Amino acid sequence: MQNLNTFLNSFKLAGEPFFIRGDRLYTLELSNGFCNSEQFLSLMERKYPLERSVDISNLEYTSFLKQKNSILNFMEKHIRNNFISKLESSEKKVIRASGLYEQNRLSSIERFIREKIIPEYAEVAKRFLDDKSIKTPNLIKKVSKVKAESFDVNSFVWPGIEDLKSDISRLDKIIEKEGVLIVGGRCYSASRSKSKSLSDYVKAGSSFYSLDYMCCVDELDKIYKQELVKFFQDTSNKQGNILVPLIKQNNQKLSNLTDAVNKSVDQKFGNIGYKCVSEHKYQIFLKFNPFIIKKDDQYYKFPELKLGTDLIIKNNMLEIVAAPQVLGSKPYLHPFVWSDKRICYSGDTKRWHFIGIDFGKKYPINSEQNQNDVAWKVALALSEGFKVIHKGYIGNKIIPVNNLHSSCKSRKISYSEISPSKLKVYNND
Repeated sequence: MQNLNTFLNSFKLAGEPFFIRGDRLYTLELSNGFCNSEQFLSLMERKYPLERSVDISNLEYTSFLKQKNSILNFMEKHIRNNFISKLESSEKKVIRASGLYEQNRLSSIERFIREKIIPEYAEVAKRFLDDKSIKTPNLIKKVSKVKAESFDVNSFVWPGIEDLKSDISRLDKIIEKEGVLIVGGRCYSASRSKSKSLSDYVKAGSSFYSLDYMCCVDELDKIYKQELVKFFQDTSNKQGNILVPLIKQNNQKLSNLTDAVNKSVDQKFGNIGYKCVSEHKYQIFLKFNPFIIKKDDQYYKFPELKLGTDLIIKNNMLEIVAAPQVLGSKPYLHPFVWSDKRICYSGDTKRWHFIGIDFGKKYPINSEQNQNDVAWKVALALSEGFKVIHKGYIGNKIIPVNNLHSSCKSRKISYSEISPSKLKVYNND
């Protein structure tokens, strides 16, 4: 908080020496060295009676009253920044997340993939690929309508200057010594002493206190101001804390919604799965365990792989971006896989046109029939990738990218290795 003034600064500007002990401030009475008081300061062989002044807590509060507007503005800003803005932000996030959920996440895109595409591929895999591993997806539970917690700022009770009134000053919290003498812009800490032969000391009743330099008054005032700012913040926090339960409720609702719509991780059902790539783009993929290809009575073992394609689903339209290809960061050595991981499909355009698939075309999915048709196309595209990877030499007369016997000889295994491996063999003869 800038431009905060304290009574310490006022006394410093007045140039008047004073002594702080407990929550009391004593000024020095100029008496030309004559003193009959039980409480006095002995300095340079002269004695100065200590006149009792007001409580420091009263001086402190009087200082607050003089700066009422700036202090209350600071406290209001603190509450707005640390409580109200957090509540408003959490409210907006819940509304946004709830809106996204209601618009399309689970109600359309993911539900369409689960209820249409995966079952269609399961049927294709079972009928044509001898693959019965596909699991039926569970229907996604809908999240109940979520209402964000909010509040009316106009009804908020802001802290008043009277909330800063205290019987204990903030200065008392930072002065841990028996007392502090401030004179000439310098601070001297007072420590209780048994000696009565001190040159400079303070006598209060029957107790004597020695004086040792502590710091300059500006440094003490700086620390005091920091303590005051903390006091203002703590007082503001007490009022702002009534909003914390609302913030926590919104954060919990946001967490629940985020869990419901978060599809950044793979969703897998047997060897088929999908994941969210971006707001309208999903990747659908097949993942295969290691397998063996038999060709010309020779056997070749291939490691696991993942192949798939991206789907763009927006405005009740679906686009199959490209033909399925091998996914992952590393090249996949295979007779029908290019070095850039594209899969070689015989005839490409004609092949896909023959089975009714145009990549990059936007297919409508605004009706049950359209959804079934498009889901079938996606299932067929994936099944074509399966067939080329496992049975590329059969029926289609595809010219391989890599010669199996020469380029893929590192994958060759003996017949005796087949049985122990327990891997499925695909006959390409």
